[in-house]
Amino acid sequence: MTDDRRREFIKLLSVNYAAIAIGRSILPAFASSPTIAEPASPHVKPQLNVVGRTQTVTERIADFIINAKFENLPSNVILKAKEQIIYHFGVAFSGSFTDEAGVMRSVVQKMGQPRGATVIGAHLRLFPSDAAFANCVLMRATWRDDVLWPAGIHAGLMTLPAALAFGEVEHISGRELLLAVVLGYEVLGKLGRAANPWATALPRRPTMIYGPFGVITTAGRVLKLDQLHMASALGYAANLGMGVPEGGQTDHYYGLISRNATFATQLAAAGGGPYTKTTIEGKTGLYRSFFGEVPETLQELVRMLGSDWEILGAAQKRFPGTSQNTVAIELFLNALVKEQALTADQLAKLDVFVSWPEESFERKDELTFIGPFKDWRDAYSSLPYGLALAIVDGKINADRFQNDSKLNDPIVAAVMRRIHVIFEAGHGQVRYCRLEMTTTDGRHLERDSEHSKISEGFTYAFPQSAWTDWLQADGKRLLPLDRLQQLEHLIGDLENLDDVSKLMALVVPAEAHRSA
Repeated sequence: MTDDRRREFIKLLSVNYAAIAIGRSILPAFASSPTIAEPASPHVKPQLNVVGRTQTVTERIADFIINAKFENLPSNVILKAKEQIIYHFGVAFSGSFTDEAGVMRSVVQKMGQPRGATVIGAHLRLFPSDAAFANCVLMRATWRDDVLWPAGIHAGLMTLPAALAFGEVEHISGRELLLAVVLGYEVLGKLGRAANPWATALPRRPTMIYGPFGVITTAGRVLKLDQLHMASALGYAANLGMGVPEGGQTDHYYGLISRNATFATQLAAAGGGPYTKTTIEGKTGLYRSFFGEVPETLQELVRMLGSDWEILGAAQKRFPGTSQNTVAIELFLNALVKEQALTADQLAKLDVFVSWPEESFERKDELTFIGPFKDWRDAYSSLPYGLALAIVDGKINADRFQNDSKLNDPIVAAVMRRIHVIFEAGHGQVRYCRLEMTTTDGRHLERDSEHSKISEGFTYAFPQSAWTDWLQADGKRLLPLDRLQQLEHLIGDLENLDDVSKLMALVVPAEAHRSA
């Protein structure tokens, strides 16, 4: 390593964002006789085009990311991206009042610096990687983030915090923000479709393995990396996946993925590469390391990038719980409990037939567990628990999950013993559910997701008419109503916003603005 490169690397490790010269990279030798294209802007580094060599999967993904254009996004994809942004601001507002958020603030409050990125709902400005961590924690704290189906990845957590942090300090436009977020969902979804982490010898959550690719895709696009440096950043992503499943439900691991991958993008931007070009499909690459082989579908999925947009398969969680349970609980709550005005004492027996695409005994144990629960994490993935709450309370009450003293309510426990979960194969990737209920007065009631308003595709409508109530539910505890209204307006018209920093200024309490 030359003295110049060593100094550049030390600057980066100091996490001084100002020292990362996005337009000043040190280009290492990449191939013999490369040609160097002129950069399109001061932020775009020279791109190396290697002639006569087949591109690797990593390079093809990098090409897709850097060449994508906002003008090519369908209108429904743009609208869906806005919905996800609105939704995650709402869950971040709610997350601000959790114990997890308090722990986060106690860690980052001494890291502030005057020109950094905003922490939602706080008087804190941090380096982008730290801000991405903080906002990811807020968006995850109530466990009501989104899930990208069928990959099963919490894609909003792996795209939005990084996009907002870098988008603010780089003063990008709303169009650039929307495009970066859509691309993050797209790469996550396509890679996640190729192999299911729940089916490995040591099952683990999909976001553990694939999550860094969403962060790095989004951040790399915002920072305008060229193909060489984007490929290097993707190489880092494969090594940032938290492959150890032990302790996989720890509170902050999504935030750690967001922070580490955001930092890795800066490392790649500052010339900390190149990384291996076969990090995804190589002999010791992503898929062989985790799954033992490169999936046959990988090449086709990479070819499909930019079609059948993955973000359209993203679903918000309407209540605490896992994506596997959402359709069953929604179906029971809306198509039986509310429709038939059922109460808990009318339930004699409930058989719940659900699709099973994940092939993990560990996962089945989580989904069928009826307690007693040691803490709320035990109850989080329990389908009987969610169904019992639906009929006992007539809704899914989030307080039940957040208060350990309420977890082992004897009334709820008695209802769970009358619920039986049966996993069925043959439904493909559809979140299918069929309910067969016997009541104490002898009625037999049946409902299934194919003949109801519950979506087979595991997505639910989040119309613009619902945005106001969603943002204000907990947002009004942090911000004045006029700011929340402005926030909603700017996101609704995001393609015409000239500077994302204007968006982030609205989520800082008024005192911070007066002192700025």
